[in-house]
Amino acid sequence: MALTPVRPSVSSLRTYILLTPLVFLAHDAEEVATVAAWTRANADALPAAVRGFLPISTARFAAAVALLFVVLSAVSLLAARRPEDGLATQAWLVLLAALTANGFTHPAQAVWFGGYTPGVATAVLLVIPFGALAWRRAVAEGVASRRAALPLFLAGLAIQLPIVVLALLFGRGAG
Repeated sequence: MALTPVRPSVSSLRTYILLTPLVFLAHDAEEVATVAAWTRANADALPAAVRGFLPISTARFAAAVALLFVVLSAVSLLAARRPEDGLATQAWLVLLAALTANGFTHPAQAVWFGGYTPGVATAVLLVIPFGALAWRRAVAEGVASRRAALPLFLAGLAIQLPIVVLALLFGRGAG
């Protein structure tokens, strides 16, 4: 009896979509726990534009992370309802690209600063592998193409800075 290949179910993609906020939360928990002390210790080495946000307290940073988590969770929940099509799934792909691109910025920062930077451990161990697997599943399910990977990744890199700045401004007001 020959086995017929079965196309993976959309529920597999749905699982990745629903896991995305949890991966974000695990990654940002590392950042929340370390960013205040790290920025105090490295303030002089930070670019002048970043120093304008100092000091960064744990509470302010956590408020910024909470805002991002709520937005990512809302988009992910909407996308999980009908991952095979829709604007929410496209928005999730953009946010997945931003999260994955962010994962790559952390090792670069660690090299730049010559040691640990907030978020580098979970970026390397969790965010980058998850992003690659989620993207692969999105391609397998037909909601993304391989051709779209690089442009979306570059868009993810580009939108990180404005997203972080807006979140930090929110955190400053909330803290």
